[in-house]
Amino acid sequence: MGPTLTRQSTVLAKVATRLATDTPNIRQAIGRQARLCSYAVLSTFELRCGASIYFSRQMTILMLIAAPILTGIDFIWELSLG
Repeated sequence: MGPTLTRQSTVLAKVATRLATDTPNIRQAIGRQARLCSYAVLSTFELRCGASIYFSRQMTILMLIAAPILTGIDFIWELSLG
């Protein structure tokens, strides 16, 4: 029973070490994907603002109110990602 327990603890130690060393790489990859996603959302939002200006005055007012709020949220999110 002793050698099996030692082998399992060795495997667990290797997995824990691997996870500890790969954490910064995983965090960086997730941050990059989130940044790209936020850029895509922001560019889509800008296109919608242009369409609202073209089609409707009420929609334009709504988008002009929402744009600074969403831009601020995106800015704060980018700062939190580092």
